[in-house]
Amino acid sequence: PQQKPRQTTPQLEQLYETGAVNAREPFKSLLDAAGDKLADAKIEMAPLKKMTRTVEKSMLRPDAARRGEVDDILDVVRGMVICGSMHELGVALAFFAEPDCGWKIVRVKNRFADGAQTSGGWAD
Repeated sequence: PQQKPRQTTPQLEQLYETGAVNAREPFKSLLDAAGDKLADAKIEMAPLKKMTRTVEKSMLRPDAARRGEVDDILDVVRGMVICGSMHELGVALAFFAEPDCGWKIVRVKNRFADGAQTSGGWAD
């Protein structure tokens, strides 16, 4: 199995101060470019994950020695692409997978597989 990607720091303050804040504008530019290519998709930039939720996730980990570390919390900067069809979803994935888009896909979760939806029913 592929190892889960990690942030460059386990420290909460650094994750937000140098990581999330600096990545937000370039990520918004990526979503804007996606909007130009995916005319039928609904694309939204989400707010940064709230620090309180990041702290909660870091403290609820089963490994007590790593509680408080945030290097495996990957969705601090986030957005949403809503596609109306599987074809459109394929076009969106192809756009984000292009090497010249400036970003690299490091993990894909197939939430469409049976039993893979979130507890809230999301197929994200």
